[in-house]
Amino acid sequence: MGEIRVTDLVLESLLPKAHAGLDRFGVSPVLRDRLLGIIEQRCRLRRNGAVWQTEAVRAAERIRDLDRPAALHDMLQRYGRFQRTNDPVHTWPVE
Repeated sequence: MGEIRVTDLVLESLLPKAHAGLDRFGVSPVLRDRLLGIIEQRCRLRRNGAVWQTEAVRAAERIRDLDRPAALHDMLQRYGRFQRTNDPVHTWPVE
């Protein structure tokens, strides 16, 4: 059988199946493409919420010279603010 990266599995196998399944259930193509597009871009960019959080804390520490507790607090504040925009996490700025 062998091994496959999860992102490759999603992109090559699972997303096409999800696309076809949503079509069979009559889901709006606009909604289908928006939601599956988010999953696709997260896989292609290799960026999800955990990756964003890690990158945001590191940027706060290195670029803005915040100590660890302040960097974590800053990340959490920004996370809450960005979450309310309803934009996908892979599009949020790190700095």
